[in-house]
Amino acid sequence: MLFRSESRIRAAAPLAPGVLRDSLVLAQQIASPTLLIAGDLDRLVQIDQERRLSAALSAGGGPHWFVTLHGAGHLSFADVCLPIFGGCGPDDLAPSDAQAQIRGWTTAFFLRYVAGDDRYAAWFLDAPPAFVDIARPSS
Repeated sequence: MLFRSESRIRAAAPLAPGVLRDSLVLAQQIASPTLLIAGDLDRLVQIDQERRLSAALSAGGGPHWFVTLHGAGHLSFADVCLPIFGGCGPDDLAPSDAQAQIRGWTTAFFLRYVAGDDRYAAWFLDAPPAFVDIARPSS
């Protein structure tokens, strides 16, 4: 986990990260911009755990976004799908759509916060596709 005092970390984008009690405490110390992406059908790291992590990251004070991909399971963040991890059904988010969203969000995020390219700021202001929910920072 990242720490507020770690100046080399300019931005972080955890994808369906595991959530432990200690990580919730440490997340409150993160002031670097963060983009957390989760799938609402993830059976390994359930969405309620990801919401708690998002709330802890928000407490760190840095810019933070929480993107939920509806119909995505844990392995939507990889190139395989095993039904035991969720998100592999015929009515779930297609892997190609999940991968496109993950690439788009992370690329725009790092270009904005690491490369300093403000042209990508609109990515975080525009309305996302219907299968995406995004929690934006309050300030």
